[in-house]
Amino acid sequence: MSYLIAALALLCSVAVVSGGEMLAGGNTPQDPSDPEYMQHAWKAVQKINEDPAANSGPYVMIPIKVLKAESQVVSGVIHKLEVLYGESTAKKGVSNLLLLYAIHFFPQKIAFL
Repeated sequence: MSYLIAALALLCSVAVVSGGEMLAGGNTPQDPSDPEYMQHAWKAVQKINEDPAANSGPYVMIPIKVLKAESQVVSGVIHKLEVLYGESTAKKGVSNLLLLYAIHFFPQKIAFL
């Protein structure tokens, strides 16, 4: 009887883990419309704009939309994003990426535009 209870407890714990949150080591699909992932895309775009191999044009690239988001739990959380980037009208070296970020996330607070 104790084997049956132990097996049932194990089965219930596996069902709870697999039906709920992230599994350690596995990729878990996330909601790409979550603003957290757009913030990650804005952080990544800095490196894209600094690397001439990634962006050789005269204009700053900005994230337009997060198309796909996945998370993987290892010793921390790794986010894997598929992001649509586009070329802005702001020239490199002239524009401030922080200002573009603020315009994207807080358009109602940017009064001069």
